[in-house]
Amino acid sequence: MEAHDSLLGVLAGLLISPFVLGRTLIQTMLQEKISLPSRIWGRLNASWILFFLLMGAVNLAAVYNMSCNAWVNFKVLRVHRIDARVRPRAKLMLAGTVETPEQPR
Repeated sequence: MEAHDSLLGVLAGLLISPFVLGRTLIQTMLQEKISLPSRIWGRLNASWILFFLLMGAVNLAAVYNMSCNAWVNFKVLRVHRIDARVRPRAKLMLAGTVETPEQPR
């Protein structure tokens, strides 16, 4: 249950950070590395919220409908495949909008 609580904490942080900090949690963590328009930061934040909600729903469906061994295999094998499909889509979403600050030489 600790992993579940951690995911809920991340999800809560993603949801409330724009209201508390005035910017998204992802923007707070990455703004020194990449520069994006505020609408893209919001879209990226919404994508992460959707991802965590969907993964939580899939995990709950799996844990209550599979044996323990099948659920562990699902978590180890399937979740990594889902993540591998999501990352390239996130990169495409950000393509053309990322400005990386120059590194001092």
